[in-house]
Amino acid sequence: MKKLFPVTTILLLVALSGQCVRAGSGTEILSTQEKLEKRLASAERWQRWSPMATNNALQDIVDLMKKPDLDAGARLEATRRLIKIYYAVDDSSLTNNANKKRILEAIGASDSSSEAQDFFIKVLDSDKDEYRKMAMWSIDGPYGVHGDVIYDKIKSLEKNGVIARGLSMATLAKANPERAIEEIKEFLKTTQDLKEFVGVGLSLPDRYQGDPNVLDVIVDRYEDFKSKPIPAEYKGYTPEGALVYPWLWKYIDAREGKRLRIALEMIKNKGVCGSDDIPRLTKKIKSTNAITREATADFLDSQIGSGNLPKEKVLPILEETRNSEHDQKLKKKLGEIIGRHKKGGRP
Repeated sequence: MKKLFPVTTILLLVALSGQCVRAGSGTEILSTQEKLEKRLASAERWQRWSPMATNNALQDIVDLMKKPDLDAGARLEATRRLIKIYYAVDDSSLTNNANKKRILEAIGASDSSSEAQDFFIKVLDSDKDEYRKMAMWSIDGPYGVHGDVIYDKIKSLEKNGVIARGLSMATLAKANPERAIEEIKEFLKTTQDLKEFVGVGLSLPDRYQGDPNVLDVIVDRYEDFKSKPIPAEYKGYTPEGALVYPWLWKYIDAREGKRLRIALEMIKNKGVCGSDDIPRLTKKIKSTNAITREATADFLDSQIGSGNLPKEKVLPILEETRNSEHDQKLKKKLGEIIGRHKKGGRP
């Protein structure tokens, strides 16, 4: 008995086989714009008949629209066609729902045109919270949807209680990082919510991630959050989680004194220290700042003890520091650290 296949399955197989022939023949090398045109045509063809085929096309479209060799005119044309698909697709299935989100991702990350902005404003104003959140996540300047129009809309939604202030920070940072930075710093100074603190810290715009003057506010709040019990629902969140370790190391390179001590404690709790970090720590233990020298000595002590740093490399540094140290209290402490590790480590 012959097996019967649904018509939609047959059509999908035919379409996919056609794509395989084109991709595998090796006879046709397409530009990004030509590839985008083919996938847009596929999404338009299948939007009403096969949500899965549409989704496959949209996945490719997201990647293609992010390609740097695609010109602004092609991005705008793609945006116009994707907007039509967005409004033509209903919410009758999870796949259709995902397709709408794919469209928001494609436009948000790649098109800075006023038409893309207007479309996002409408989505942000809609009563569909899941699409609003996806639009906020997808906003991505300077190449995608961004600018003062988007910034002002997010602020308006926040003011009217449509979105939480903590949730708005990351979107504001992408919409206009220069306008957002002071507001983000103020939020980080005042929030009592650990999850929001970590999330907003990690959302700092790229250009500010290594700026110690910006990161000060996170380091300054560390002890405050550390002194409080972490709610059960925030399991997995820690105050040091607001900074990834490359930012922290850059911060350590730039800071001295108490803030340096706190930053080293954050690194210690993250457990991200290795032999490659010895040169920067050597520089710190030779600082003219006594707090910096002691904090670095304590940190090196802990890292030998935990096995992150080999004592055969660190002990000579500590011995040299002890020999030149003029602070008698610190000199004695260095001697105790050296003696302990020469005997085999912590008691």
